[in-house]
Amino acid sequence: MRRPLLIAALLAAAPMARAGWETVGSPFSTAGESPDFDLDGSLRVRGDLLYNLDLDRGPTPSGDLLFPAPGSDPQNGQLLTGADMRLRLQPVMLYRGIAVRAQVDVFDNLALGSTPRTAPSEAAVSGQDAPRFGVNALVDAIAVRRVWAEAALPVGLLSIGRMPSHWGLGIVANDGLGEECDLGDSADRIALVTPLLGHIWGIGFDWSASGPQLLRDGAQLDRDPADDVRSIGGSVLNWLPEAAIDRKVEAGKLVVSYGLLGSYRWQEREAVAASGQGGAAEPLLWVERGSSAWIVDGWAKLRWSGLRVEAEAAYLNATIANASLVPGLRLHRPLTASQWGGALETEWAPRGGSWRVGLDAGIASGDPAPGLGGRDDPRFGAPGDLDGAQIRPPYDMAVDNFRFHRDYLVDRILWRQIVGTVTDGAYLRGRGGIEPARGLWLELAAIGSLALEAESAPGRSNLLGVEIDPTLRYRSRDGLEVMLAYGFLWPLAGLGNREPERAARPGQTVRWMTRFVF
Repeated sequence: MRRPLLIAALLAAAPMARAGWETVGSPFSTAGESPDFDLDGSLRVRGDLLYNLDLDRGPTPSGDLLFPAPGSDPQNGQLLTGADMRLRLQPVMLYRGIAVRAQVDVFDNLALGSTPRTAPSEAAVSGQDAPRFGVNALVDAIAVRRVWAEAALPVGLLSIGRMPSHWGLGIVANDGLGEECDLGDSADRIALVTPLLGHIWGIGFDWSASGPQLLRDGAQLDRDPADDVRSIGGSVLNWLPEAAIDRKVEAGKLVVSYGLLGSYRWQEREAVAASGQGGAAEPLLWVERGSSAWIVDGWAKLRWSGLRVEAEAAYLNATIANASLVPGLRLHRPLTASQWGGALETEWAPRGGSWRVGLDAGIASGDPAPGLGGRDDPRFGAPGDLDGAQIRPPYDMAVDNFRFHRDYLVDRILWRQIVGTVTDGAYLRGRGGIEPARGLWLELAAIGSLALEAESAPGRSNLLGVEIDPTLRYRSRDGLEVMLAYGFLWPLAGLGNREPERAARPGQTVRWMTRFVF
């Protein structure tokens, strides 16, 4: 019915939306009596060339490749391609002390050429299927992602609805609003944010998941609240908008921002439909769960002159008293999780200069079970697999690998494409950029990665690989953005094949992207 609480707890959201922070202390008043309407957004079109991302090291013991290969020639094929587009609209209506906001995605990552249904006459003329107006692959053409409202009250800012959720650098809760992001966290939430004693304090309640619904007199009713998943959270921040920080830094001041978040999520029992269909009138069977999870996440940022140092660290602890979803079958050993992770970003960019350099690092706790655990693979892994379930009931009932949010992007191949996210590993990234002409940036990043648990890696070695990622970017004052990026992964022993003995070969990727921002 829903993702397991243990996995969902990694996305435990901050008790407020990023948009709420921006408006604290800034009433949404209009000059007249009529509401103001504003619309921001972007159109993104991009394409990818992925070459040898299976690294030519053969299948894992479970028969899987590290990355899909062309179906027409899985033995020797090397190249995969893709191109997609997305129009993102972010309207806002402002009236006195109220703001109503939304996020709507049109053609959300629609694969170009993927709408093969045509009228018979078109097919007869063209000899093949072609894209046609109003037919949009397997998903809706228009996806309403978020709708929420904010009201400026004497005691603070009240937010309610389905809103973006973001905290710190975004390694746990990430709103997915970055230019290359594809996912993003949303929360059905009511939150209050208020300034007090020089800090911003927030408290929130989330409807994290609800069980089967009833449709009665045009309204949806929860069939039984006993299986609902709920969350509460609180945070405290010493925070200023970026524009205010920039003014202080230009005046030669040191600016330190920081925050602490705590969130708790629970579920008492799970409702399972007797036939597995979940009809409105079908009896429900109950499975006692006893699930709870809590997370503590700290964030800090330092700005001085051209220096920025920003860090986030989180700890998650979770327990499911009964991990079985089969009525009448109970696992007496609880499923547990103790996970931790953190990321550090540093950058030096002299004011008025045309260059910048930075050094970043990150680490995510591991689990000794086979596979790195970067994706939700329910199969039990074997030594040498890339992925697999990190538990094996009733013997191994601990899931201790921390997973970064997939929209926190570290590289272009290893963590992003092959593993799926940073987990059971650590990385060190050096980067730099130069601006030879206004709006044009040449950037270069080098990332070294290793696994914390050697037995979890496919090659059963800590050393995963070294990646080089050069990027060319152009941003005009009119909102046009163009990017051409290349990635080269030199795999090490941790990505090789032990049975049979076979070294991994380099993988490469090329991405181009054009955005029109308005």
